[in-house]
Amino acid sequence: MALDLVVEKLDGLPEPVQKLYVEKEGKFHLDVAGVEDTGGLKKALSGERKRASELEKSVNEWKALGKTPAEIQEMIDAGKTAQEKALRDAGKFDELLAQHRKESGDVLNQHKTTWEKERGTLISERDAAFAMANSSVLKYDLGAALTKAKVTPEGLDLLTDRLAKRVEFQTVDGQRKYEIKTPDGKAPMAGSNSDGLATFDDLVKEAVKIYPSLFEGTGSGGSGMDQRNTRRDAGKTISRAEFDKLDHAARAEAMAKRIQIVD
Repeated sequence: MALDLVVEKLDGLPEPVQKLYVEKEGKFHLDVAGVEDTGGLKKALSGERKRASELEKSVNEWKALGKTPAEIQEMIDAGKTAQEKALRDAGKFDELLAQHRKESGDVLNQHKTTWEKERGTLISERDAAFAMANSSVLKYDLGAALTKAKVTPEGLDLLTDRLAKRVEFQTVDGQRKYEIKTPDGKAPMAGSNSDGLATFDDLVKEAVKIYPSLFEGTGSGGSGMDQRNTRRDAGKTISRAEFDKLDHAARAEAMAKRIQIVD
């Protein structure tokens, strides 16, 4: 005999056949392989049909008014104007003011949300621009001061990050400026600038005294020195055009090796 896929109860079925069913959600399902369980699909389909029915009902209600969406909005606006006029004619100015404040508050909240989002984006862009500008100053200006002091390649790698921590950036009158701090970071470092504060050259001069082995010509035998305290590459030359194409690290290495620059 043919067996049903789902039965409400097993009573009346032969005992061997009862063993072929398994209970699921209060009903007994024939335990067979290769048949997809469509319960979830049917449930989702039922929900979608209900949603579509409710939407169709809502649309039909609007259609029954015999008005377009624009005409309906016009009616709403006219009703609002009439309500305000009635309040004004009745002298109920407090109620009218409260209504306007509520509407203004709703609009302001919308603008505030939009403004805060735009403000967050602008702040992120500003911070990214500042970080890029700060990095550029440290890479080129500090790097140039180290190169001028004949830093060794190892010194350039070590001191750039170490000395960068002494530099504090500020925005003054809309312009980006930096201030070099004392080693403890609590006060501006005095130096040779016109305002009496330190320049990158002053910072590097201090570094030469503290880390002499990281600079050429200090008598401490930096990297690349032979036993006579001279560079193995001394005497080699490089054109000015080729030197200008090098990055700061390569320029520092060339100068540390006493490679001569020729025009």
